[in-house]
Amino acid sequence: MRRTPTQLASHVDIAITRGHAWLWNSYIPEPRGGSGAGWPQFPGSTELTVWGGTLDGLRAQNLERRGGPMNERLRDALTWVRKQQLECGGFDSCEVEYPAAETTAWALIAFGEIGLEATDATVGGAITYLLECVAPGGGVTTTPNDLQDQRIMPMALAVWAFAKYREELRRRGKEGVIDSIVQRLRLVQDRESQAWGVSHGAVPNVATTAQVIHALCEAGVPARDDVIQGANKFVIGRQDSNGSWPNSYDEWFTIRSPRRPHRCLNYSSWWALLALMHSVTVDSDTRRACRSAVKYLVETQSPEGAWRFEEYEDTRHVWLTGQIVVALHEWRRNWLNHDQRYRMRSIGDGLAGAAGTLRRNAIAIVLGFLVAKEVLPGALHIIASIGHTLGIDRASMSNNLLSTAIWASLTILLASLITHLRNR
Repeated sequence: MRRTPTQLASHVDIAITRGHAWLWNSYIPEPRGGSGAGWPQFPGSTELTVWGGTLDGLRAQNLERRGGPMNERLRDALTWVRKQQLECGGFDSCEVEYPAAETTAWALIAFGEIGLEATDATVGGAITYLLECVAPGGGVTTTPNDLQDQRIMPMALAVWAFAKYREELRRRGKEGVIDSIVQRLRLVQDRESQAWGVSHGAVPNVATTAQVIHALCEAGVPARDDVIQGANKFVIGRQDSNGSWPNSYDEWFTIRSPRRPHRCLNYSSWWALLALMHSVTVDSDTRRACRSAVKYLVETQSPEGAWRFEEYEDTRHVWLTGQIVVALHEWRRNWLNHDQRYRMRSIGDGLAGAAGTLRRNAIAIVLGFLVAKEVLPGALHIIASIGHTLGIDRASMSNNLLSTAIWASLTILLASLITHLRNR
């Protein structure tokens, strides 16, 4: 069912509220033993995790603060995360049992959103470790010892994290690291598809491409940049008719575990929405893709308020629900800032679409005019003769024909406008 932006926003508000409630229901409070409080990967598990659980719960539930003080549950979860920091400054997790650049960058992203300053010891240590994972030339590896395995996801997450603490990098004389990673990501973009795969030379996929789009924009690359616009077209072109994108996986090995792969599930519909929202003011295709994605996410939320990685599975994931709640909050802000001018923008886009249709068919229109110029006098003479036989005044007939032609032209233009608006 087609919804107006106002109706869709109302449904999004309901989805956000239900998502927050489900996340709190999945929260594990501080037990008497004092082992910590936070979130597991999924309800029913009693094992807290940094990446894939508590950090995603913190990011989502922190949005309920709306600038207010942090409640006790959030403070306890943040305290538990702090305690998980290793001596090197990095973070591990239950599914990544070593200090990984990915986990550490995700922690810094959450810390930045929560409002922790760079002077915070936990933040400072994480920045130091993540800088050690940056290879010469701007590549980023999962650990400082894995310099030969430079994948795209750690690059994207690292530059997003560093962008949140740009002033601290400047103070350390390391601000150039952000530009170095950005240039590296530009360099390894697939020239044919204008997208990215999990590593340089790998088959491009939507989730990895969206990760890079979002990271580059967070690092200050304008949404109108050719690299961003080309990647946007790749993402939009692979959106399913229901508004979703196919999910993907990122697998890698480390020197510490050369035979045991580590895996990250990438929910493409979340990443794609997050990436495309940077360009909602640039073109109507992006806005249309975002609205379609939001409708899909709202419609696939479970009755209790969670989301599943695949529609056929039963597991409700904390990390996925937290990420989608964050994205819906962001879309809601975008809608308030931009789509409240929906009607005027729709008319503008419609007129632009109609003008584009006329422009694309300019040759046919000119040829039609020239043919009409040659054929019309003879046709009018025949019509006038028939009219004279029927007793119709020639001047009246000419006026009626002119009036009909004008109304026909306006009708065609209006139909083109309406068709363009319906397809948005």
